[in-house]
Amino acid sequence: MASATCPSCGGTLNITVQTSKMVTCPYCGMISYLNAGNLAMIGQKSFLVDYGSLFKIGKKGKIKNIDFQVIGRLRIDYQDGFFDEWYLNTPQGQKWLSEDEGKFVFFYESKEINDPLIFDLLNFPVGKVFKHKDLYLFVSEKSTAKINGGEGELPFQVEPNQKADFVDTLFEQKLYSFEFLPKSIELHIGNYIDINEIKILD
Repeated sequence: MASATCPSCGGTLNITVQTSKMVTCPYCGMISYLNAGNLAMIGQKSFLVDYGSLFKIGKKGKIKNIDFQVIGRLRIDYQDGFFDEWYLNTPQGQKWLSEDEGKFVFFYESKEINDPLIFDLLNFPVGKVFKHKDLYLFVSEKSTAKINGGEGELPFQVEPNQKADFVDTLFEQKLYSFEFLPKSIELHIGNYIDINEIKILD
């Protein structure tokens, strides 16, 4: 684990993952971008209201048989409310867990998509099958949302109030979730899990 100094308040920022691109100060809420180990604050702050989730920055636990520590959170506002995406550090690398009104999706694989053809998903109707390479993706849900903010460290750079598009698809009993963020397209692949499969350590 590395550490840095918040350029706004001077507080200590713990950085767990070398490839993180953004970190939020736990003391003053200032958002800073990371570039080659250097911090550049963007002039915006982020404080997320806690609604009683099992998860918190720094918490450790197990999902099924996978050990994890929570190192970041991204909150997304959409028409029906909001959902949180928790950034987890595990022995198998970094994973994501989505939490929305008590429902959880554990994404065991995440990657950035650079294929411009994937933008066709944004105009593709819900309820139809979208073919992409060797995938036959059933489009189950689409939404345009707003980034509320983040905390801890994240693998990409975002700012509060930026808009993002989300497309959820299904293929071979797996959820393929596409996030069209302002500076990248992220694909997360995973499955719904029951709360009983999550164990938080004291």
